[in-house]
Amino acid sequence: LVVIFDWLATAGQVSHLARYAASMRGRDALRGVRPGLGVLVRTAHSGFDLSPQLLDEIRAKQTSGE
Repeated sequence: LVVIFDWLATAGQVSHLARYAASMRGRDALRGVRPGLGVLVRTAHSGFDLSPQLLDEIRAKQTSGE
């Protein structure tokens, strides 16, 4: 399970699922996700998922300089 938060304090909401947290830029967090996996992005008021296909598109744009 990979969950990305926009504010580290909100990570406490799922601390029972994951004992560790790291602070990093979103670009770096997405680079670390293995191809074929998606992520859940959690904000203070809502959340959304990024599918494996969408992450592949994001990575492709990052490497092409877009």
